[in-house]
Amino acid sequence: GLNASYYNTTTGAPTGAFVMEGVDASTSGDNYSFFAVLKDGTVMIGAKGEYSKYKGQIQEAIGGYIHIVKDGAIADGLDKVTKYPRQTIGMTADGKVITMTADGSQAPQTVGLTIYEQAQVMIELGCVEALHLDGGNSATFGAIREGTDKFVTVNSPSGQAERAVSNTLMIVSTAVADGTFDHAVISGDYDY
Repeated sequence: GLNASYYNTTTGAPTGAFVMEGVDASTSGDNYSFFAVLKDGTVMIGAKGEYSKYKGQIQEAIGGYIHIVKDGAIADGLDKVTKYPRQTIGMTADGKVITMTADGSQAPQTVGLTIYEQAQVMIELGCVEALHLDGGNSATFGAIREGTDKFVTVNSPSGQAERAVSNTLMIVSTAVADGTFDHAVISGDYDY
């Protein structure tokens, strides 16, 4: 799970598209790019201004802030200077969804990425489309680690704790464990 859209810190309303279980709570869908799961199960990243075109077909959606990878190329004009914690969602040409959380604002351990570097990483991961989501103190990635049943924060949020956010994106497996050994996971004190 990861935090998703930027949001109004006074009202809590998410910025851009927000559809949950087919219920549309969007306030400014066409003003921003978006990530969506359509009612037929396909996923898409829509550009600014395209939300109305897909509105009736969307089952789940979150708003993106900046469309950083478009048609397999890094978007023009992305910041190459300011490093910050980043939250990203992207898609490969064959429809695989890629998420990335980059810690930052915690020198000397981590300083974060520029938005341009964020786009470069997504290209290197095979994305043809990618969106910059709400980052900064909100950049949080949680998961149930293999071998456990507890949902925990797995990154290091720059605010030193989870932050209340307007919406999140949860990726949930429906696979049923069959008890057969598949693989082992080894982790150290420091991950790169």
